[in-house]
Amino acid sequence: MKERKRHRTLLALLIVVLVLVVLAVVLLETAFFHLNPIKVGYRSFDFGRYVVFSTESKLDADYKKVSRIMDENEASYGLQYLSKVQIIICKRQTDIDRFQPFASEADRKNAVAFAPWPNTIYVTPKLKGTYRTVSATLAHELSHLLLLQNFGLIKTYDLWRLHEWIPEGFATYLADWPSYFPATDLAKNMKLAGIDLASGDLLGGKKTSEVALPLRFMIYRNFVDFLFRNFGADVTGQFLRSVCRNPGDMQTIFQSAFGISFADCVRNFSLAIQAVSSEGQEKGKRTR
Repeated sequence: MKERKRHRTLLALLIVVLVLVVLAVVLLETAFFHLNPIKVGYRSFDFGRYVVFSTESKLDADYKKVSRIMDENEASYGLQYLSKVQIIICKRQTDIDRFQPFASEADRKNAVAFAPWPNTIYVTPKLKGTYRTVSATLAHELSHLLLLQNFGLIKTYDLWRLHEWIPEGFATYLADWPSYFPATDLAKNMKLAGIDLASGDLLGGKKTSEVALPLRFMIYRNFVDFLFRNFGADVTGQFLRSVCRNPGDMQTIFQSAFGISFADCVRNFSLAIQAVSSEGQEKGKRTR
């Protein structure tokens, strides 16, 4: 009887071990692919501070310049990369379904690049079909990694959840992300979308899901540009680092850094973009 009971225990243990092994293999081929030490079908190109994984035998020249982009990001943010970065170039757009199963279906379908973990960027084939350059896209995603490495997943995702304009605005502005439309058209496009900044909110009280990404990113980018031009790089950079440490206290940190409430600054920004729009219209009339 004891022998039979021991065999059952060993069998149960073996089944548990097999289930855990299968689960580990599945995860390493899907959501945790970035941790997989054996990326089947991918070649690695190691550049010291970063490594690129690709199914192709050669890399685009831009992928060989990432170290320079990292240097520029460090100087702009006043932070340093703390661990090696890996860039995984997906062969097919549908690969992102496997690597990012928890992202929304729309994001996976339209994604150009993802930076979901502190050391990983996924680049999809969509990048070749857009007007964005590889360098600008990598600079943008590397900006996200810089915050993730310095402030951790929880605080950085809290920042995204509570104040999307901060990580996306700084990344879009400092990476020199290509503009979706001229700054002179910002006020007009905001009006068409029903966004009124009189409330002191960058999206006029709307949820992020209610405002198209191109318009959101242009609002964020121009607001960060407004901060840099009016308060300088040192003050704006210090605000960013402080709010990353305590995302839930953004309003107080903003007031302390800039000497003005966030709501009043947004209203001043509204006046500034309306002035830029008016100047653009006047120039347009003179050139006709």
